[in-house]
Amino acid sequence: MEGGGYIERPGTAGPLAAWWLYEDHMYSLKRMIAAAGYPADEITLTSITYDEMRPGCYHPAARLADMDQNGVEAQLAFPNYPLFCGQLFMRGKDRDDHSIRKIARGNAIDLLGLELSPGDR
Repeated sequence: MEGGGYIERPGTAGPLAAWWLYEDHMYSLKRMIAAAGYPADEITLTSITYDEMRPGCYHPAARLADMDQNGVEAQLAFPNYPLFCGQLFMRGKDRDDHSIRKIARGNAIDLLGLELSPGDR
């Protein structure tokens, strides 16, 4: 541990895992954040790949299909990696407001299938 924080890094040993990367921050995807369809005793801190996730955990159209199947009309997603309000991006080296808004809007556009004018991107 450096400075009291939890640090993990990709390696070459052990099972494969998917990673989220932003600047020098790294976080492996864990079963506990993509637990849909798994029994409680299998929801652990074990790192996983996208192949081990339900597509509705990461693909917008599949997410909407899962919501329809479950009778959910609307949902507010709480991000894991960038933290609740995107604090990770605000702590980044490139804190240009335009860059941060571009990331956030890009994610919203992908999820909602929206198109914005060039000035809004």
